Amino acid sequence: MAYAWVWGESVPDGIRRIIREQAEDALAQLQVTGDERDTAIHSARKAFKRIRAALRMVRKEIGDDVFSEQNALYRDIARELSPVRDAYMVIQTLDSVSNQIKDDAITKATSSLRDKLDDNYQKVRQDFWQTDTVVTVSQRLSDAMTHIDTLPIQHNGFKAFKKSIKQVYKRGQKQMIVAYTSVPQPEPFHEWRKRVKYLRYHMEILQSIHSEITPLHTKFDELSEVLGTVNDLAVLHERLSNYPATKFGAGRHLLAILDYQRGRLEKSIHDDGETLYAMSPNAFVKQINEWWANPIPSPA
Repeated sequence: MAYAWVWGESVPDGIRRIIREQAEDALAQLQVTGDERDTAIHSARKAFKRIRAALRMVRKEIGDDVFSEQNALYRDIARELSPVRDAYMVIQTLDSVSNQIKDDAITKATSSLRDKLDDNYQKVRQDFWQTDTVVTVSQRLSDAMTHIDTLPIQHNGFKAFKKSIKQVYKRGQKQMIVAYTSVPQPEPFHEWRKRVKYLRYHMEILQSIHSEITPLHTKFDELSEVLGTVNDLAVLHERLSNYPATKFGAGRHLLAILDYQRGRLEKSIHDDGETLYAMSPNAFVKQINEWWANPIPSPA
């Protein structure tokens, strides 16, 4: 079933179902072998992100203690699966940047650096698959799934979500201001991205309730994607900065290009962010509540 609300479903049943389905999908992905296993691991990590977003959607309902425990559990499980994807992501980002570079000297430097990143990726990948990480993670996930049905969700209505969604929106609003007053530091944009992604997942769950939520979900999704690229560029810059070849000449110029592209993207989404976070947190949750109370399903 999709990562979405089902008409007629109670809030406790719906949240538990969504979390359970994502956990079952992650567990299935962890059993994949052969050439598809790297891709399957990435899919499992995305399922864990969806679980954590669903938990955050009812954070105030289940209480901070339960939320913190469950969120940390799924976060830590996902981190065990991160090394291979992280090592591959910097290669993908460098390839995307290099396709736009026409300078021969920079292209040559980029090619040499890519070889180093690829060597690291192959080593990380080999080391990862020689461990029992996937087996261990699968067991931890199976154990965690036994607690899904005991999540203390009491309210059957938008009240179960209201305070949590309001908090996520408010924190995203504040973090956007921090990000743009902290330029050129990348960390505040990374933190803003996390807030945007939480809300993007919340709107994905709720978009089946009302047709007006679908375009809102799309806008948060688009903003999240650009912020993801911004973060990828920052991570690549940090990784390449560790190599002597980027201390001078064409290698140093490449770092400048990464900074420029990141800055350009940050500037390009400012107005979109301002629009999405123009409402007060109270007004935002009031609007979602009205859509919940007067549902109009999105067209198929």
